[in-house]
Amino acid sequence: ASAWCEGRQELLTAGGDGTLLFSCLHAEYQVTTHGRRLMSRLLPRMTICSGYMWTRHLCIDEAEDRVFAASDGSLLIWCMRTGALKSTMTQLHPNGAAILSLAYCEETRHVITASHDGAIKKWAFDGPSRRPIEMAALHGHLRKVGPMAVGARGQLLLSCSDDGTIRHWHTERAVALATHVPAAVATQAQAPL
Repeated sequence: ASAWCEGRQELLTAGGDGTLLFSCLHAEYQVTTHGRRLMSRLLPRMTICSGYMWTRHLCIDEAEDRVFAASDGSLLIWCMRTGALKSTMTQLHPNGAAILSLAYCEETRHVITASHDGAIKKWAFDGPSRRPIEMAALHGHLRKVGPMAVGARGQLLLSCSDDGTIRHWHTERAVALATHVPAAVATQAQAPL
C-alpha cells in the first residue's frame, strides 16, 4: 500500500511485515557535461515497525497530519510528524470483517471503509474523543468491495466489487445513483465455457 502527501512532498508505503516507511522527495541539480539536470530521489525520513501485518490501504489527512491505515479488521490512525499511533479502532464492520478498501475525503474529513460483506461505511472523527461516528452505510454490492474513489467534495463515491459492478453513490443521501456493469464483465458472463 502507498499514499502521497502533496503538501509535505512525502511518500508513505506499507509492507506486509507491518513496516510503515515515510520518504521525502529530495530534488537537487546535478552538473553534467550537457549542463545542469534536476534529479529527484526519495530519502527515508522515518520507519515505523507497527506490528500490524498486512496493512492494505493508506490514506493521508494533510490538514491534521494523520495517516489512516487499514489492517485486517482494524483502522489505525498514525501521526505523520512523530509516527505515534494515535488510535486503533476495531469492529467497524459486522463480526470484525476485514477492511478491504479505504478512501479519504479531504474536504469533509470523512473516512470511507469497505469490507467482505459488500457494505461501505462513511465515518467522521469529530469531538474530543476522536472515536469514529458512523455517518452513513451504503448497501448494494453483493460481494466484497475493492477500490473506491471519492469526488465532488466528498459527496460522490465510485466503488468496485467482486460482484462485477461499479456503483456510483451519493454519500450524503446514502443512495446509489447508478450501477454499471463493464462490457468486459458482461461479455465474460455470457461467454460459453
